Amino acid sequence: MREDKNIWGFHWEEMNRMFQEASGGTGRSLFSVDFNWMEEIIKTSLDKAFSENHDLQKSYSIPKQYHISEQNDKMVVQVPTPENTDVKDIRLFLDVNRLMITGINEDKELITLPVRGDCEGSEAHYKNGMLEIYIPKDKRNNFTEIMIQHA
Repeated sequence: MREDKNIWGFHWEEMNRMFQEASGGTGRSLFSVDFNWMEEIIKTSLDKAFSENHDLQKSYSIPKQYHISEQNDKMVVQVPTPENTDVKDIRLFLDVNRLMITGINEDKELITLPVRGDCEGSEAHYKNGMLEIYIPKDKRNNFTEIMIQHA
């Protein structure tokens, strides 16, 4: 028996069976069926999909408590910190277009930058509960050609 499912393990055959049950096997149009029961199925599927990647959830531990501004040659990221933050505990890491901050909360904070940043020339300042990070824009073209093999 062929099993149709997508990358999250959604079973189409199970969905068809539920449609038949919901219509009472009468063959009624699916548009006349009450689809409220689908909410729980969708919620369960999404919960399962995202629970398998708990790092993704932790990465976005701060709900937009930062501000990013772009200038011609750099980006400025401003991150407010709680009163009890010890600046010596804060660590900053730059990877392509992501800034990771540790030491402010228990979880790491991952901020997606609008463009690629260059670690060289980056600097950060902490004053009055505000962390300001200055990141030069990366001007390099990092595309590498992939050769096509001809048969």
